[in-house]
Amino acid sequence: MYSLGVTCIYLLTQVSPFDLFDTSEHEWIWRQFLVNNNVRDDLGRILDKMIEFGTRKRYQSAREILQDLTGQSPATSIQSPATPRYSPTPATPVIQTPPPPKVAANIALKSARGVNYSQLQQLLAAGNWKEADEETGKVMCQVAQNSEGWLRVEDIDNFPCEDLRTINQLWLHYSNGKFGFSVQKEIYESLGGTRKYGQQVSEKFGDCVGWRKGGKWLEYTELTFNIVAPKAHFPFYSLSLVVRLYFGFSPTLAQRLVSCSI
Repeated sequence: MYSLGVTCIYLLTQVSPFDLFDTSEHEWIWRQFLVNNNVRDDLGRILDKMIEFGTRKRYQSAREILQDLTGQSPATSIQSPATPRYSPTPATPVIQTPPPPKVAANIALKSARGVNYSQLQQLLAAGNWKEADEETGKVMCQVAQNSEGWLRVEDIDNFPCEDLRTINQLWLHYSNGKFGFSVQKEIYESLGGTRKYGQQVSEKFGDCVGWRKGGKWLEYTELTFNIVAPKAHFPFYSLSLVVRLYFGFSPTLAQRLVSCSI
């Protein structure tokens, strides 16, 4: 029912479903994109119920939707043929629909240094990507026990696998596998990245994940703080804290991820 509802609001607005959901407010804003296509209040309420966040609040069957559309009572019998007849239908374009907003996952927030990851989890669950990215840098400095607000190469080399795995799992889960250190490592290695820094690989990586445009590295405020950002776009802030003389993904972090089997 959820996917059907998202498809309906897409057909009404002709706008990508990813743009119809406001991650900062955690709500659908499809009505704002209706242009010369008014929707009756009763139909609007039906569509809203189809794309409710809570699964129990949504329609549980097509019969319930039809009931609200026609005003039939639950006791009304809807006749259907004993043998369903199927007729060929023309091919329709596949519409990519965003998954329902995530709720708190059953992820063990383990830390070898006693760091609390609940705030990071809440920010990711709410789709607050910028705040979650900054919180990632904050907790990584806490794990490294570095009060100066930056990470040395030796901090990454000795970063507890338990904490690195927790941070990565949180990003993976709440982005549906789109963001996370392991996603970045996969792209970095596919470009030929190694423990040794290479400018060409670094720039290609920046182009792939959306950290570079027009041959120039973007400022932090120029990143796309939205789920429609390129794959592996985040985390970013924590990588900017690593002391080094170059941009891009950290070869040291890539090696640590390998060592931790992440």
